[in-house]
Amino acid sequence: CDPSTEAAGEDTDADADGALACTDCDDSDPASFPGNPELCDGLDNDCDGAAPSTAAAVPNPANTGATGNAIRADLILATGPGIISGAGIHLSAPAGRALTLSVWSGDAAGGPFDLEATAPAVVSAADANTLAWHDATGLGVTVEAGRYYVVGAHWNGSATFSRASSPPAPSWGTWVQGIAMNSTPLPDPMTPGWTTTFSFSTRMTVNDEADLDG
Repeated sequence: CDPSTEAAGEDTDADADGALACTDCDDSDPASFPGNPELCDGLDNDCDGAAPSTAAAVPNPANTGATGNAIRADLILATGPGIISGAGIHLSAPAGRALTLSVWSGDAAGGPFDLEATAPAVVSAADANTLAWHDATGLGVTVEAGRYYVVGAHWNGSATFSRASSPPAPSWGTWVQGIAMNSTPLPDPMTPGWTTTFSFSTRMTVNDEADLDG
């Protein structure tokens, strides 16, 4: 970068990854810089501009249910490759309630589904006892076409969850059904206890920038 043509501060390297801010797509993340090899972590490691895509079921606050020690999730049949890097759920719970965003996968719509990854989220004081999105990142689950994926959340204690007014429409797959279970601890493998034709308010972030064919 040329200090005479770049704006003030452009010639810094705040994350010390060897790329100046004027070429670095994220100068706060040392794992993202031009020329860095891509990893299966859902991040834009090489700064090629490929952004994750998010698909969410549209929450319907008027259509809710309350339960404890529960799993609420959606089943997706993958039609293309990708990496599930993050997930979220729309619910209301007390401050401090721990949520486990999870991904399972299996060969058939009826399961069983093996637990692939989990990531924690906690209901903040600002979102306590109100319907809000609660998200987690760092799942890093590689999606294979033709395989079924369950994406949702598990929690212990009471919570009020949204049902969705429309199912999620991910670019990498087709929504199949909603899944509801009351279970402690987190099941592995999972065999769905109850399925439904309406969706729960889940959302997932998928990044398709990796070299999935090697």
